[in-house]
Amino acid sequence: MKYRALLTAAILGGLLTPIAASAAVTAVEVRNTSNACAWMTIYASHPGLPWAIAAPAFSLRAGQSYLVSLTSGRWSEVKARAEVKKNADCSGANIADVEDYRKGISIAGDHRLGARIWDDAHGYHITF
Repeated sequence: MKYRALLTAAILGGLLTPIAASAAVTAVEVRNTSNACAWMTIYASHPGLPWAIAAPAFSLRAGQSYLVSLTSGRWSEVKARAEVKKNADCSGANIADVEDYRKGISIAGDHRLGARIWDDAHGYHITF
């Protein structure tokens, strides 16, 4: 309930509109260098506000890359979540659910942020 009131206040106060000039992430390029398929979800926010889905979920097979344009403009905080699936066609149960985020992004002009899904002996990871 607390977050609903905060979100309502943010919308009414215009805080969820795209931010002006200085800091901006407008796109995320995701590369899957792991051996598995993953369902990706990209979230975005501004300081003090809850995460919101910034781009529709999409599947990313092993070896693929995808450039995601973020909806609703420019963001100063971005999070990528990878739900790694059991099967190569991105079906089946999750075998890992990992995420990474960047906050306090202060880059002049529009910026494309890169994220990479990878695996090693310790499991699956995603990093910006």
